[in-house]
Amino acid sequence: MANVDSRVYEIIRVSMLVNGTPTKEFAVEKKVRQADPRSPFLFVIDMEGLNVSLKPACSKGIFREVQLPNNGPIISHILYADDVLFLGEWSKGNIKNLARILRFFHVSYGKVNFNTSRVFGVGTTLEETSRWARSLL
Repeated sequence: MANVDSRVYEIIRVSMLVNGTPTKEFAVEKKVRQADPRSPFLFVIDMEGLNVSLKPACSKGIFREVQLPNNGPIISHILYADDVLFLGEWSKGNIKNLARILRFFHVSYGKVNFNTSRVFGVGTTLEETSRWARSLL
């Protein structure tokens, strides 16, 4: 077996194309400190992964989104700052499929904090909402 210097693999540096122009290289780390100027950009990259996972699930009926009143748009999720709001039909199947999507995303990106997540049900009891929310864990 060849002797490989492990220091070679400790730091990974990348550059990104912004409007066709490469940025300066920067180190890729597992965590980014709070208020790091790269955080919003990294969030957008992660959320694109979630978006790519959710769109086919919606088009195939795996996750059933909601339509806003008066023939408004159909919405499955809204991204804001570092949060995601999922909007879907209130059904056990939809909750279970959302849980599957979030677990896949968590394994792929490691970014889902189930401890700070909340579930809100419209037109349901608090007990039913709490019971269904447990299936997300």
